[in-house]
Parts: sequence; C-alpha cells; structure tokens
Amino acid sequence: MLNSDFLGGELAGDIAMVIQNISKSFHSVMVVNDFNLQVKQGECIAILGGGSSGKSTLCQVITGAVLPTDGQCYIKGFSLTKKRNHYLAQLGYCSQTDTMFDNFTGTQMLDLMGKLKGIPLSQLDTHVKQWLQVFGKKRTTNFKIPVF
Repeated sequence: MLNSDFLGGELAGDIAMVIQNISKSFHSVMVVNDFNLQVKQGECIAILGGGSSGKSTLCQVITGAVLPTDGQCYIKGFSLTKKRNHYLAQLGYCSQTDTMFDNFTGTQMLDLMGKLKGIPLSQLDTHVKQWLQVFGKKRTTNFKIPVF
C-alpha cells in the first residue's frame, strides 16, 4: 500500500500518513493483522470496530506507545521505528480516556503538552499564552483542571 512515490523520506502529493502492513501480536495472540491505511493532509479519520477488534492496539502502535510486530508507520515521510523522534513530533493524539491531571492548572497542563510535543523551551511560554487566549481562559490560568 505504500505509495510508489515514497522516496528518500518524502510522501507523494498530499499523503500525510501511511500505515503499511501493520501487525501486532502479544505472545502468540495476533491482535492487529496486516492493517494498511493512507491518510491525506487535512483528512480526519475514525477507526471503528467491535469490542476486542484491535482498535486501541492499532492506536497504540500508530502513536508509538507500542512497536509493531511487523510493518511500518510513516508520518510526513518519517518512520516510526527509524526516525522515531521526528515521527512523534508530527503527531497529535486524543485518547479515549481522560488524560488531564486533576492537580495541574490549565497553564501547567499546556506547558507539559508543549514539552511533550517538542516545542523549544524558548518558545513554550508564548505558545501556552496563545492557546490560553484561543480557549478564552486567560483569567483562569491558575485554576486546577477540574474547574479550568
């Protein structure tokens, strides 16, 4: 399924992500088997399936939380296994579970997310302030997450 124009770290045209022949097994149990997908720039996708069909495991592989048993993931030409840091810097992910820390303030949570995303420390404060403004939360920056 890998686009034939994928050469030297560049994806052809408007393809932003390629999931190629991804398989994941835990011990002898195959959880994801030979999954393929191409996602175009700006496209939004949903992964649907019944209980225990491998959706969460697939997301864990795509986000780098676990490595695939076989296959490869590329985002903007960066390989999950060969250029992991570059790959992860291109990725944003919203989990199905609450990922907020109740004892953090809104500012602390945005600061943590910026650091995890790899925003340089010299630019982090500016980014945090911009997002607080976008969310309309400038006055509540020191409130804990449950009230933020």
